[in-house]
Amino acid sequence: MTLRYYLIDDDPATLRMLERIINDHGLGIVAGTATDGITGEEGVMREQPEIVVIDLLMPKRDGMATVKSLRDRGYIGSFVVLSRVTNKNTVAQAYEAGVRFFIHKPLNLVEIRTVLRQVADALELRQAIQAIRSGLRALYEGGNPPPGAPSSSGGEEGWPGGGGDPGVPSFREADVKTTAAAAAATPTATAAGTGSGEEAALEDAASSRALPQSPRIRLLQQAVRKVLTDLGILGETGSDDLLVIALSPLTLDPSRRGAVELQQLYKNLAEFYERAGVSAGKSIEPKAIEQRLRRAATLALRHVASLGLEDYSDPRFERLAGTFFEFEEVRLEMTRLRRSAGPGGRFSLKRFIEAFLWTLSDT
Repeated sequence: MTLRYYLIDDDPATLRMLERIINDHGLGIVAGTATDGITGEEGVMREQPEIVVIDLLMPKRDGMATVKSLRDRGYIGSFVVLSRVTNKNTVAQAYEAGVRFFIHKPLNLVEIRTVLRQVADALELRQAIQAIRSGLRALYEGGNPPPGAPSSSGGEEGWPGGGGDPGVPSFREADVKTTAAAAAATPTATAAGTGSGEEAALEDAASSRALPQSPRIRLLQQAVRKVLTDLGILGETGSDDLLVIALSPLTLDPSRRGAVELQQLYKNLAEFYERAGVSAGKSIEPKAIEQRLRRAATLALRHVASLGLEDYSDPRFERLAGTFFEFEEVRLEMTRLRRSAGPGGRFSLKRFIEAFLWTLSDT
């Protein structure tokens, strides 16, 4: 597929440079250009390009306001922001508005090519995830559900078709088998010292229900593993729970996700493990699930703070600190690590899980 770009920058020379690079290096075609946010917004809505490259600081209306307005109007493409700004709060606001890629000014050829190719790869992965979602939903909502699975038209509370919270991931037998197989096909080596006969028991139980894996399922597993790796928690306590949450069809459906209601989520996960045949004692109880997820978030906060201490301009730090946590809390954790003392940063587990799902769906 040939990618289409829309370029928005108040500097005509920048527009010419970007257009030349896109054309000369086979990155796609330029569907249109604009020198201010208001005109650019109308052009994007008219052309519906896959990618919008937009300057952060412009007259009439800045890039951030334009991005938010486009999202409000239903534009679902990807944004690449051009910026000299290094303020972390501004970067965090950009991520909250749906921006995932940045090109720093002054522009250079290598960075432009690298970032735009990363965007293209992310779009390909997003399409694969959407295809996986459709396939899982076909199993999930099939006309002949496995024995014992609640029907889609009148399920019990907490299940599709029942009286549960529509913003909370719920599970049924088809979901159990598909997700258990996917989890089993994604081994996570438990880190030394983290303990985990419980994690091994979950994995063993899942593997007993393994089903053949398609390339698209494996691609989705890779996407989940990448997010967990970026957070520094792949193989840690709680990472398997996050994998199960991510592979549930409902959690991959933005129209059904809404805000995560934690207590109901823990109950749904416990129900999932019970139906999957997991018998690891207290490890499948809601309280134990909550503790594992909190442990994962605590380790992720520590890892992100460590990235900031090593290199405050690290793009991973910029992306993760503003998406999964509050910047001020990350700074407190950095101070604690630097001084080996102090209270450290705190986090919202609700925000952490929502950001995990949001990041995956917007990969």
